[in-house]
Order: sequence, then C-alpha cells, then structure tokens
Amino acid sequence: MRSALTIIILMLIVLISSLSDCAQSADSPWPMYKGNAKHTGQSPYDTSHTKPVLKWKFEAEDGVDSAPAIGSDGTIYVGTFGNKFYAFNPDGTIYLQYQKQ
Repeated sequence: MRSALTIIILMLIVLISSLSDCAQSADSPWPMYKGNAKHTGQSPYDTSHTKPVLKWKFEAEDGVDSAPAIGSDGTIYVGTFGNKFYAFNPDGTIYLQYQKQ
C-alpha cells in the first residue's frame, strides 16, 4: 500500500511540474515527450557548427521505456522496461530512483 501511494505521489509531482512547464516550455530545453507540444523530436537549437560531446551516459539494465523529459531545473526524467523510474541531475548523477514492486 505504501509503495502504491509513493508512486502516485511521484507521478502527481511529475504531472504537476510538466503542466507548469508546458505553459513555460522556453524554461526547459526538453519539457515533454519528443521535446515539444507537436512531438517533433527536433531540437530548437542550431548545433550544426559544433562537434557533439558525450557528457555522461546511463545504461538501464532492462532498456528505456520512454523518451526522456527535462524539467525547468535541468532534472532529466525517464522510465525503464524494468518498472523503474529515474530522475537524473544535469551532471548525470541519480537524483531519484523508484522501482515498482
């Protein structure tokens, strides 16, 4: 019962924060699935003049089940096929991890 309540609270927090981010999507570089309300998956930034640099990576043992979303504070949210939910700090360290039992 406690774990069900915890997941409901986490999902409400993500839902509420994503609703406020939708109204101010300019505050977040990737506020929702595929980045924007039209779900184009295209970045609003022109990176054609720069060389990509991998800053960090995370390998989910069961594979990623969803496209990541980035909150206005830079927190990155993603779910996995193993029923895990992660929130990462912008530097790649795990901020929050939850696994459905």
